[in-house]
Amino acid sequence: MNSMTEDVWTPDDLAYQGIRGSDIFTAEALERLPPKGKAARRRANARLEQRVRARTAELVHINAALQAELQAHKQVEHERTQLLVREQALRREQEAAVAVLRTSEQRFRRLFEANVLGIVFSDFNGQKIQANDAFLDLIGYTREDLQAGRVPWNLLTPPEYRHRDVHAEVELKANGVCTPFEKEYLCKDGRRVPVLIWVARLEDTPEQCVGFALDLSERRRLEAQLRASLQEKEMLLNEVHHRVKNNLQVVASLLDMQADTIEDLSMRTLFEDSQQRIQSIALIHETLYQPGDVVAQVNAAEYLTRLSQQLVEAYRSPGNRHTLRVQVEPVWLAIPTAVPCGLLITELITNSFKHAFLDSLVGEIHVTLRQDPPGTCVLTVGDTGVGLPDGLDTRATGSLGWQLVRLLTE
Repeated sequence: MNSMTEDVWTPDDLAYQGIRGSDIFTAEALERLPPKGKAARRRANARLEQRVRARTAELVHINAALQAELQAHKQVEHERTQLLVREQALRREQEAAVAVLRTSEQRFRRLFEANVLGIVFSDFNGQKIQANDAFLDLIGYTREDLQAGRVPWNLLTPPEYRHRDVHAEVELKANGVCTPFEKEYLCKDGRRVPVLIWVARLEDTPEQCVGFALDLSERRRLEAQLRASLQEKEMLLNEVHHRVKNNLQVVASLLDMQADTIEDLSMRTLFEDSQQRIQSIALIHETLYQPGDVVAQVNAAEYLTRLSQQLVEAYRSPGNRHTLRVQVEPVWLAIPTAVPCGLLITELITNSFKHAFLDSLVGEIHVTLRQDPPGTCVLTVGDTGVGLPDGLDTRATGSLGWQLVRLLTE
């Protein structure tokens, strides 16, 4: 008999009816119950239904709790799996970073021990930690001196360069690196060694830095040798310009002397024109000859002004008032350009004095040089004289001056 049956009938009641407790819930047993048991059966059924509902609700609650616990367990397992995956990924990244760091350290160690350039580690207090052999050789100290603390780090830099060290330290603390700069080291034997310095702060130990020192002695020696060679070539080139100018002056003087012996005016004029052409070339070499300096280009304003004035003084007759106006933009002419330019001005100014003014004692000759467009120059020589004859074909004329002008401008 179960507990539910005992709530409706006692064991004696069931025995009196001839019903076993195990049959109380069978259909046949219920039919054999007498009428007086129907009310009790309804009450028993009601209590049974109430207990079933309560038990069902309890089971539903337990099931919901189990489902929630199961879901929480699954979430924990999922998160645990994700953590394991992330941990494995992090471990792989860490192993890769360690491998990269190890490779980098090996490479830097090879650079440190290769002694291609001086390398030294220090902190911002000036305490030197480690230096390679190249750096020690640079300053003239041994590794025993370094280990025994006999290297006077604060005295290695001469006083006139210490402000550069201070500037580099400020830049290093602000940016992590400093701009490479040049200075000198005082060696153990008293020598001064020029060096190029570059310093960077270490990422893993920000209070420490690594410095690189490149010996500039060989470069300074080559620079001095190059300067000496250049100075020698400057002297030779100046001497060449000086000798060429003197030789041209001698030729011009010979032509002048020869012209004085010629009575034919037309022949004398030819000698004088040749003399002026030679003088224009000599003036270029005189301009290029500057003691202590080598000029590869000619200052157009200075050269054209001097040449024009020289021509005016040579051809101006006593009593005339011919004036010269020169307007030249600040242009530098290469020698292959300056020579034909000077010859052109010589021919054109000479032509103005010979043919433009005739018997007039008043007139102006103007010379202009301007850049138009940049990279090219426009040279203009004109006068206020009578102008060129009508119908003159400069290409067909037999004049030597016009032939030179045509050749120099083509």
